[in-house]
Amino acid sequence: MVFGGCGCGLFYFLVFVISWLSFVCFAQKKRFGELYPTILIAMIMSLSSDVVTLLFPLWQYQDVDTNYPLLSRVLLDDFGIYPVIAYFYVQSLPSKLNKWFMYTLIWSFAGISVEGLMLHLGYMVYSLGWSLLWSFVSNWIIFGLLTLHWRGGMKRRAGSEVLIHPSGRAMIQFQQELHPLDAKHPLRSILTYPGVTLFQGACRDNVESFLFILDPDAEVPTKTHEGYELHYVMDGLLSLSLNGQEIQLHEGQLFHFPSTTPHAFKNDQTQPVKLLSILIRSELNEQNAI
Repeated sequence: MVFGGCGCGLFYFLVFVISWLSFVCFAQKKRFGELYPTILIAMIMSLSSDVVTLLFPLWQYQDVDTNYPLLSRVLLDDFGIYPVIAYFYVQSLPSKLNKWFMYTLIWSFAGISVEGLMLHLGYMVYSLGWSLLWSFVSNWIIFGLLTLHWRGGMKRRAGSEVLIHPSGRAMIQFQQELHPLDAKHPLRSILTYPGVTLFQGACRDNVESFLFILDPDAEVPTKTHEGYELHYVMDGLLSLSLNGQEIQLHEGQLFHFPSTTPHAFKNDQTQPVKLLSILIRSELNEQNAI
């Protein structure tokens, strides 16, 4: 991922400052705990690419300000624009493949556009056969690796979730396994929906508790079944379709309805939605799910 600088030490410093100001203003900082492992991977890849270019100068910056040593300029990039770009990229990562393709295409074109401008202005030169095409390919590889690491981290985190009371005391432990429900329980179908993670909490008689996490663009299609359900939006903005009517539900809002009403959930936003659900069933319907 070659975004680089113009060779002026002040430019590198300004990019560093602007990057972190952008992070403060626009990053989804509540998700830092879940995103930072992937950001660390981005920084490691950036540092590794610097080592490679020291050994094999595939690109070089011209008109270098000697008042700013090479190491300081490299570190300003590696601990400034690179982790911030990676954070912005991952925080809005789509769950659907076609949207991921377009999303990554936009990010990759943005990277080589900046690089192309630097080449045009003479601030940067290629060598050893490197070109904008190779930079474009390398951007795709890096973004792809970040995506794989993030998705892998989601699977590792999907083992369990704990609902925490404001006092700090754990209230409910949610497990992704739908035990003690039968292996053919209809709710298992939700686990097949792209970008939707389902955790089971306490179950007693015909009352069940669940925790849903919907990634950006993820949705649970329209369903009906017996019973009654109550939902609480813990994080994010949820789009609810209830009997054909579209409703926007914000964090902290509570809603309930008969489960026989056609209903569907969707996350149209750029950050995950966390939804706590209580289902009261007259019986566990083996054909339908929420």
